[in-house]
Amino acid sequence: MVLQTTNGVIWMPTDGYPNGSVSNEIIGKGQAWEMDFARTENDVARIQQILALIKLVNASKPIYMEGAWLDAPGIKLSQQLTPADLAKLNKATWKVKDAGNGEQTAWWCWAMARLRKQVGLPAEPQRPKK
Repeated sequence: MVLQTTNGVIWMPTDGYPNGSVSNEIIGKGQAWEMDFARTENDVARIQQILALIKLVNASKPIYMEGAWLDAPGIKLSQQLTPADLAKLNKATWKVKDAGNGEQTAWWCWAMARLRKQVGLPAEPQRPKK
């Protein structure tokens, strides 16, 4: 599910519930698994959404996250959100937790390597020259 706040910030939770609500929390390996599934389905739009989310949530951090959540006044960690909560998310920010968790990072690297190979790039990016 993709929700859009009134200020135009798009966010995608990983977990959805039968009643249509979603969690405001994501996990790093979950994003990797979803991206790899999108790769197998040739769902380029979903891959772009996930990469945009990771850029928004984790790009300013030196290492990959274990998880992150959308934080806003009146919203709790791992809360089930519905479209009625969108107004509360107008000034929401992403918070990262447990950066550097090896399991999350390994899954992310695996998914990226498979995606890179599929589009004709080497699995491992070239390291910058010093």
